[in-house]
Amino acid sequence: MTNTEMFKSMLNMQIGFNDTLNKDWISFDRFHDRDDWLAASLECAELIEHLGEYKWWKKTEPDFNQARMEAVDIFHFHMSALLREGCSAKLPKEFYLSEDSVIREAAVQELLPEMIDVTASLFSGCFDEDTLDIEHVKDISITDLAALFMASAITASNEHLFIETNREIKAGTFDVSDFQENITSHMKGNIYRTALIFPIMKMLGIETVEKLYLMYIGKNVLNKFRQDNGYSDGFYIKTWFDQEDNEVLTSFLAVLTRSSIKLDSQEEAIFIIQDHLNAQYKLVIGRAA
Repeated sequence: MTNTEMFKSMLNMQIGFNDTLNKDWISFDRFHDRDDWLAASLECAELIEHLGEYKWWKKTEPDFNQARMEAVDIFHFHMSALLREGCSAKLPKEFYLSEDSVIREAAVQELLPEMIDVTASLFSGCFDEDTLDIEHVKDISITDLAALFMASAITASNEHLFIETNREIKAGTFDVSDFQENITSHMKGNIYRTALIFPIMKMLGIETVEKLYLMYIGKNVLNKFRQDNGYSDGFYIKTWFDQEDNEVLTSFLAVLTRSSIKLDSQEEAIFIIQDHLNAQYKLVIGRAA
């Protein structure tokens, strides 16, 4: 698979997962229900916490494995935000004025293939060694670079709050043209945020799209596994044998990377990871019983 194809695959997987939580997730006028940039900024704070470099007042040991997983978590929300904003900038007026979920979903489905292509091309171009010169950040620490991304994501979240239109829609004073102009202007910052997230990944050791792809598949599978086992309802057990499930996944992905197992397809990778998580969680449930 080419880099662009892998990014398209990740985007499609993210859409599938988002749909399981809320089929109307892309509805920008319901922004207050889902703030992807705020979520990305909080995941970035966790990444910085795992590095520990900012704690000048105490000795810390960085946990690069978990920092890498946080970078993948950031990318989940990063992808969702770009898809959501891309569709919102082009959706017809009927989408914003209609309360009919069928009309809303049909409008989104028509635009999504184009948005997937555009977003995958942006990602591939920014990740490409020939077009992304990491030299300009070589003297900046990972923590500083992550802090820049976090600040930009918080800014994006605040911009969303400024142009959020739910009340105007209900009041019947919604101006679609003005709204989409605001979104298009806001989206210019997405190139900057994308140009930041990939150097962060590379400095953490995710040097290739192949590595990112495997880690993304793993975390996507874990996220779905959590939901299937009561995460949203508070029933899920997140600590497995004195480790968070994230850490269990990271260790297994490291074994897969080092092993001679050749993952020939996304479906095969998903099956192997799911099988491992199911087997481990059965032991966790057995111990908790």
